Amino acid sequence: MARSIEVKILGDASNFTRELKTAEGSTSKFGGTLNTMKMAAVGAGIGGLAVLGKFMLDSVAAAEGAQAAHERLEQAFKNVGLSSKDFSKQIDDAESSMRKLGFTDTNTETALGSLVTATGNTKKAMFDLGVAADLARFKHVDLETATKNLTAAMGGSQRAIKQLGIVVAPVTTAVDKLKASHEDLTTAAGKADLAQAKLQDKMATGQEVIQKTSELVKGQGQAYADTAAGGMAQFSAQLDHLQVALARLSCLVLGLPLNPWRISSITSTSLWNHCTQ
Repeated sequence: MARSIEVKILGDASNFTRELKTAEGSTSKFGGTLNTMKMAAVGAGIGGLAVLGKFMLDSVAAAEGAQAAHERLEQAFKNVGLSSKDFSKQIDDAESSMRKLGFTDTNTETALGSLVTATGNTKKAMFDLGVAADLARFKHVDLETATKNLTAAMGGSQRAIKQLGIVVAPVTTAVDKLKASHEDLTTAAGKADLAQAKLQDKMATGQEVIQKTSELVKGQGQAYADTAAGGMAQFSAQLDHLQVALARLSCLVLGLPLNPWRISSITSTSLWNHCTQ
């Protein structure tokens, strides 16, 4: 008679993640965990072994995506004169909150990188990330698309936002103030001041668009998370988070250089051989 395995996953995956992180201090402990998984899979026959192998390889794929998103985020911070390491807690907190809305860490870091680039301000980018999450659920699009809608609005294009019925008149406060000063705007200095004033008005218009969008879609992310589909999205995001952690620890077990964002050194062959030897 064929054997069957029943797997139950309960509660917040963050508890399991903490256990994985604790295991980093002992390769033998985590190696034993993998061996237990391997023995269970062997006991289930070829099918169980194949499931284990696929799960491990999926973990590598998830980690590779996370690596690319993290490196892009780091570069976005550098481009605006900041270091992502100085905001590691805020980033971790944002990822945790977004997982509860059904977005993976890769989704979050990709979106956050775009928003940091657009705003040049971490606090604003974090706020706008929440707006992007609500907008994504409201429009039934992915987080990256929603983020592009917001960054486009910041850049002066309101086309996507207008589809929501939001129309914001261009802010001209800075330019009006400059013109009222009677400065000669035909000189080099005057032209430079005018260009700066226009940029300030453009950014102010973008922030006004973000604010109105936030007011319209506020709470949509949580509303979706409270549905059955939202629950599945949360599960998927938490599983992705665990798979990245698993791939990172696999570096230790396989004797590869330990670098949480250099997972690509793990090959399909190395993982498969370890799980089947």
